[in-house]
Amino acid sequence: MLDMIRKISFHFPTGDIHGKHMLMFVLFIPLLPLLAVSTLVDPELTIFFSIVLVIFMIIVARPMWGLFACIVMLPLENVKLLWNTPLRTDTVEMISMFPIPAFLTVVALILSRKTNLKALLPSLILFFAYATFSLFYTQDIYHGLNEYLKLTGNLIMVLVFVSLITDKTKLKQVFTVIAIMSFFMFVLEVSSQYVNGTEKIKLMQDVYLQFQLPYHSKRPSGFASPGVVGNFLGAYALINIALLPMYGSKVKGLLLVNVFLLSVGVVLTASKAALGTLIMGLFSLVFLAPRLRRHAIKWSAAIVAFLILLLPVVYLLQQDVVMAKRISSAVTAGSSYLKERLTWWKIGFQSLIDSYFVGDGIGGYVKLIDPYPYAHSYYFSVIFDLGLIGFVIYMYILLRSLLVYVKSILLSRDGDVQFAAYCLFTAFLMTLVYGLVDEEYTYRLVFFFIAIGLSIRNIIMHAPATEHPSE
Repeated sequence: MLDMIRKISFHFPTGDIHGKHMLMFVLFIPLLPLLAVSTLVDPELTIFFSIVLVIFMIIVARPMWGLFACIVMLPLENVKLLWNTPLRTDTVEMISMFPIPAFLTVVALILSRKTNLKALLPSLILFFAYATFSLFYTQDIYHGLNEYLKLTGNLIMVLVFVSLITDKTKLKQVFTVIAIMSFFMFVLEVSSQYVNGTEKIKLMQDVYLQFQLPYHSKRPSGFASPGVVGNFLGAYALINIALLPMYGSKVKGLLLVNVFLLSVGVVLTASKAALGTLIMGLFSLVFLAPRLRRHAIKWSAAIVAFLILLLPVVYLLQQDVVMAKRISSAVTAGSSYLKERLTWWKIGFQSLIDSYFVGDGIGGYVKLIDPYPYAHSYYFSVIFDLGLIGFVIYMYILLRSLLVYVKSILLSRDGDVQFAAYCLFTAFLMTLVYGLVDEEYTYRLVFFFIAIGLSIRNIIMHAPATEHPSE
């Protein structure tokens, strides 16, 4: 069937508008009877599949829209599927809707023969294969399959990005969509202080689609947990900064306002790790990027003034400033936070030794610290699940990805692209530092930076020799 569709898409190239319509028609017709049958099973499930089908038809016609849908869904954890798991106490498995647009987009790219597998790091595919193998011995197959789906979505995202972001114009489009999206993320976060709650729609037996505007213990978040919100907003602030050289003065002003709002949002989450990495990222960018390093003292003073200016705005939006209380609490009772994490990590390392450094299998470690949902350390999570071999492969992926940025910076002949590489490299470092005390190895933001780094490398490697030299 797939070969037949490929032949049809070959005779009707995607560059031909009539060919696209014919391909969509061929794909759509066989799915109609399936939708009719699903109506008999569950009408609400049919609505869900119908929406997915319409989205797929749009992506087949406009693959870049699929990429934009991935960007929109990337940070959103408040729209997700829930189902009960028999191996955990008072815990349901949750997965965001992000893999759906990623999967639909890569299928559209495969049909149109636009995938760029050569641009992927071989170590990414090796890690995915090893994680797949670990499903055979995981301690928790339910959570393991959930984590495997997240990892699959992340790998597909990388493939979509490197296949579609092929020049500076598309890179600018992607960054612009992120800048617009980041503003609405800030609005969602602030709104969650005043309007919050959860709505569930039953799709089938024990499976629900959940819409949520979360608000955690006076810590506004809006689209994910407060720490994740803080990390995303801080990283996206640097992407807004990366756009500054690519636009005129009016848009630059809007971008700077957005950077300020996103920084306010980081403080509102009361995530100490997110605020610390944001401050580290801003100062690091000043000393890394040549166009800022020339006036390092001036820019450093501007950052200090910028951070001071955040305080009254944060107070206006959140008069009970939770960040100050959490920092004070960390100073006076910091040992309790560390002791809790040390307890989880001790269990993980003991299990690692007992398994002869093989690990508990993908998603298996969290069963040992039930009901806590994850290891609260990006790096420990991978070694607890996938053992020493998986850890070595994954650390190589991260190191190789950082070197991709460094190589892109050194080889770039376009000042704007080079500055963007500096900003993304800094944001990547911020996220990796944040991962010391939070999240797990399926964290989408890390794979996003891997994808963007590979995309920038491809742009630089295929850039015309006439482009102006970097500054």
